[in-house]
Amino acid sequence: MRCAVLDIRTVSAAELARWETAAEPERRARWQQFRRPDDRARSICADHLARTLLREAGAQTPVIRVGRNGKPYVPDGPAFNCSHSGNFVCCAVHGGPVGIDLEARRPVRAALAARICTPEELVFTAPGGRFDSLRFLQLWTAKEAWVKYTGEGLGVDFRTLPAAAADGMHETLFGRRLEQTVTEDYVLSVVYDAV
Repeated sequence: MRCAVLDIRTVSAAELARWETAAEPERRARWQQFRRPDDRARSICADHLARTLLREAGAQTPVIRVGRNGKPYVPDGPAFNCSHSGNFVCCAVHGGPVGIDLEARRPVRAALAARICTPEELVFTAPGGRFDSLRFLQLWTAKEAWVKYTGEGLGVDFRTLPAAAADGMHETLFGRRLEQTVTEDYVLSVVYDAV
């Protein structure tokens, strides 16, 4: 499994324009529909990152298609998945199914936990009785990476996806590997088959 994160603030306007110009007309037309420049930049950067990692994994000219629930794939190519939040985009490429989610670190309302957490996870998110946004983001990204791994999408009741016990995060989700990276800027979760 290969994973990379790109800070869009490190991409110059000239480089962004070069990546956009090199894309097929339908991709350029899709990017032009974004109203906010940051959304457009994130989409272009995620596309560039995904295609770079896919080429490194052996897909010479990756043709990206969209499957059920919007999950992207490359016919006869390696599996991949992308995510973005704030100033960051990320991509994971793997020889089997893979799901990835990245969330910029920020304060989160405690009330949100009741909608996605199991009872044990509610204990995990509130050590000593005080809600911890970082722990919540660890849970959120793990669960979202799982539904992106399966292709089910966000219609799943996250309370049915236990990702932590009261004393800590699980290392696997339903027998699949869960890797997390926590930085001062973001929380990243990747779910994949360990091969």
